[in-house]
Amino acid sequence: MKRIKLTITISVLFIALQVNAQDIIIDGRFNEPAWKNARSFTGFKTYKSDIGQDASESTCVMVTNDSLNIYFAIICKDSEPTKIMANLSKRDNISNDDSFTIEMDMGGNARSNLFFKVNPLGIQEDGVIFQNEDVDLNPDKVWFSRGTITGNGYQVEIAIPFQSLRFKREPVVGIGMGFKRTIYRKSETVVYPEYNEEISNRLIQREVLKFSGIQNKSVLEVIPSTTYTYKEAKKNGQWEAESNSLQAGVTGKIGLNSELVMDLTYNPDFSHIESDAGQVDINLRNALWYPEKRPFFQEGVELFQYGTQDWYDMPFKFIVNTRNIVDPLYGIKLTGKVSKNLSVASIITTDNYQDHPEHYQILRAKRSTGDDGYLGVIYTGKEFLYGSNRIGGVDGIIRINGKSNVQYYFLRSLTEDSIYSFGGNSYEIAYKFKHRYQRLKIGYSQIDKNFETQIGHLERNGIQILPVAYSAIFPVSSKWLTRAGIIFHARPKKDLYSDKYEHSTSVGLHLNFNNSGYLQAGKRFSTEVFQNESFNTSAYQLYYFIQPYKFFSSEGYIRWGNQIYYDPGNPYGGYGWMTYHTITIIPGPQLKIQFTGRYADFRRKTDDQLVYDYTLARISSSFQLNKYLFIRATGEHNFYKDKFYSDFVLAFNYIPGTALQFGYTMNAEKNLPDEHLNPVNNLQINQKLFFFKASYMINRSSLKGSQ
Repeated sequence: MKRIKLTITISVLFIALQVNAQDIIIDGRFNEPAWKNARSFTGFKTYKSDIGQDASESTCVMVTNDSLNIYFAIICKDSEPTKIMANLSKRDNISNDDSFTIEMDMGGNARSNLFFKVNPLGIQEDGVIFQNEDVDLNPDKVWFSRGTITGNGYQVEIAIPFQSLRFKREPVVGIGMGFKRTIYRKSETVVYPEYNEEISNRLIQREVLKFSGIQNKSVLEVIPSTTYTYKEAKKNGQWEAESNSLQAGVTGKIGLNSELVMDLTYNPDFSHIESDAGQVDINLRNALWYPEKRPFFQEGVELFQYGTQDWYDMPFKFIVNTRNIVDPLYGIKLTGKVSKNLSVASIITTDNYQDHPEHYQILRAKRSTGDDGYLGVIYTGKEFLYGSNRIGGVDGIIRINGKSNVQYYFLRSLTEDSIYSFGGNSYEIAYKFKHRYQRLKIGYSQIDKNFETQIGHLERNGIQILPVAYSAIFPVSSKWLTRAGIIFHARPKKDLYSDKYEHSTSVGLHLNFNNSGYLQAGKRFSTEVFQNESFNTSAYQLYYFIQPYKFFSSEGYIRWGNQIYYDPGNPYGGYGWMTYHTITIIPGPQLKIQFTGRYADFRRKTDDQLVYDYTLARISSSFQLNKYLFIRATGEHNFYKDKFYSDFVLAFNYIPGTALQFGYTMNAEKNLPDEHLNPVNNLQINQKLFFFKASYMINRSSLKGSQ
């Protein structure tokens, strides 16, 4: 019934305007004749901070196409254009700017959409948006944009090649589209079509635009790359060259059909991706997680999402965490649709990081069952020298009505080595309900003691959990406050190793401010079982983001309360601080400076003795010379380990795959031995590295004009 209502609500449009290829030049001006006959969209309504209200500023979008590209002309009026937030930055770095987003549903996928986002200067951000509004910025598409701020707002011109999209090639192609504008200083988001909360989720509420006359070109991309590296290390006070090498690699993309793509790579160079920011890596119960940044693993990441994954504070984070594949020799990846309702994703690769190669196989399939429901199967396998780790299972979402669904997964693992063979289950089911201003989710989860994954990211096994999450956040009419409400999370648990119970209950206040600021503060009442002992882990917590001025913002996290010292032989209770803060200063539209600090300490409860205090300080500055060329310098000091790291990068990025990078990194430590093997107390440089990397994308797409 909801599907019928949606079909009546959203009209089916037809854009069959045949203009000669290259008639539109992407220059931010709409003076070509093709724009006179383009279809236009107005009447945007608010999505945040309230739903369905008239927008405070007017927005107009025009759409047309030729045989190669879809074109968008975007006009965003603003009554105070001097307050528009816009900075010249690198790609995928415009979260604190005014923005306009094009969201595309390719073939009825209500669980995730592609999105193409620009700030008022035309700086790009793209990726995948999920139905819970989370985004993954890793998938990078080739598209073109140019924007300018005017006397009454800003306007942007965009071209998205059909070759960058995945859809079934037919004489007339229908693409579900939605548009979203964010006015940053007002914390206001407006959308078209208007959001209807009675219909499952926003990603299924799309205007269907139809395009004809598309050139039937299959995807073919080849990216050859070469990297030169020179590395020196100081040993016993003497510098020695550790590497001086020139390596070549190649990555390719082949369209098996218009919706199914195979990615191939040989000898990919993953060694000079932007460095991970340091984290507190002491007193850990589980391994730290770092985001994936390597291009080969990025496309199709949305297919590895599983039912119930959007839980907060649950131990099973990812079924597939490709950062576990450290140094692949080659890779074969298949992503896309094999039929109208069936999507697949697979990865086969060999990792040369260890002395003996490790082989990975990942297979994922999802079948849509209506609206945002689906049934999925997954298999992951890792083969190593004396054994293997394999996982198989099912997951899915069952849509009950527009406001509620049931989510689930069931996985079975089998691990073998030369001595042992063991297996275990992990499963979860959850009911999710959403109202205009309220959210409720309740479920049951169990991870057996013998369940193990060497491809995913699992923080803890041997546990049963009955999770409950509730929030009620309402719009507020105030000059500085936009929304206010409460949040409640409860996690009754049972530790299967000891058969002891533990719990975690959080109650807090949530506030949203202008300039997209927020504050969430509360108390967590909790206990945790470790090594058959129960410890009090209750604590006060605060999360925040504020931007009082256009050029200054700060975000962070503060926790103070009880902790555990995770010594397997002698654990004990204590208390202390855990904090993280980032200050961002933008002196001008091309320069950004960030200061980041992390601090954690621990005092033993029995005698108040300080066991450790851990401090990390990081500064990163980037200067964007133009849309493609930037300079970045980073320095990080780990005071606990007496180590210092810095890097300098000059990079030219034209489009994804076409880039030049020059870089220099330097490491320094205290207490290194000199040539007489005596320790040197002050910081001494112990490692230097210079690299140059060049890559070039060769593909079939073409466009006249500038990006």
